[in-house]
Amino acid sequence: VETPYNIDVKGGIEHAIVICGGILTVKEGINGDGKSLITVGGDIHSGYISNQLIKCGGKVHVSFEMRNSNIECDDEVIVIKNSGVIIGGKI
Repeated sequence: VETPYNIDVKGGIEHAIVICGGILTVKEGINGDGKSLITVGGDIHSGYISNQLIKCGGKVHVSFEMRNSNIECDDEVIVIKNSGVIIGGKI
């Protein structure tokens, strides 16, 4: 999927290549295969990120978990929940 605009996903993203010029919002979460790249010009908002490669021009907001993902971000990486975790991967 490629667009210069925002993307709003009501469910989840699995094993996909996404290029988004705006803000990427994923209500449930992002499950990757460790190879596919998600590139976002703005912020990312997601419930969780697992096993994903991400390049983000803004902030990465995750509700509760980032697991085994490589995140390249031009701003902050934020885990929102107090019990949220970052496990493995690289930021």
